[in-house]
Amino acid sequence: IIIAIILLLTYQTSLQAGTTPTLENTTKLYVATFNRAPDAGGLDYWANDAGLDLEGIAKSFFDQPETKEAYPADSSNTDFVEAVYQNLFNRASEAAGLEYWVAELDSGRIAKSTFILAVINGAQDTEEFGNDATILTHKTTVGLSFSYAGFNDTTDAREIMLEVTDDEGTVTAALEGYGIEVLPTARELLVGKTYYDAWVSDGVEGYAKLAFSETEITEDYYTDNIQQESSLSSYEILEHSIILIDDDGQSSCDVSGNDTAIQFTCKNDNGGMVYWLFGVLWKMLE
Repeated sequence: IIIAIILLLTYQTSLQAGTTPTLENTTKLYVATFNRAPDAGGLDYWANDAGLDLEGIAKSFFDQPETKEAYPADSSNTDFVEAVYQNLFNRASEAAGLEYWVAELDSGRIAKSTFILAVINGAQDTEEFGNDATILTHKTTVGLSFSYAGFNDTTDAREIMLEVTDDEGTVTAALEGYGIEVLPTARELLVGKTYYDAWVSDGVEGYAKLAFSETEITEDYYTDNIQQESSLSSYEILEHSIILIDDDGQSSCDVSGNDTAIQFTCKNDNGGMVYWLFGVLWKMLE
């Protein structure tokens, strides 16, 4: 019970500002709520276009026909808690945790969406209960890769998750069954590239002057400055940071896109260069 209370208190503290949805944390919601990978169209909508924070998305999931079918009105909170634990961790809940969560849900002190987010947030690898965090990481990797590959069939989305465990080989096996490649990690993507602290000035009619300083992204720099996670969507986006391809210095740049996806196509004496904000790099890959 103590563990369950800590999970809830920790998550409720994080609710104060609302959680920005990402492809990764929205994928975890799909796994927990629907027991499947996200379909490409749905993940893109909820993570990028719905205009909701993560808590709002979790609540909205319970308005969906798929959720109502999975958890009928006459099903018990005990059944619901057990289903979520199986969806996330491939196991039954521990007895004390089950008692606590069911009491909270039965009393109305917490909503089902809050319970789901708290359990996701508290996933850990422990000797007592097993490798919950690793299993969730693997399911998230499969889910993101499934969505990135453009799959939308919900039957496929369920079947691809059936054999995913804490064994890393099950990730490869699940994806290979659908001809899908595993998405690169943030470390694989960024180490060896150059990081530029950039600033834009003199923006006129879609053009801007771009100036920057450069830092090579070494293994140590990555470890010290960029959040290491299991998938491309989860690295920490550094404000005003760009990746430069093929040049340095200052250039006049044509700017296109919006607040979350901006492309700078820059020209100087050497021809055309392309600059991508870190966050935009993911947007272009998804």
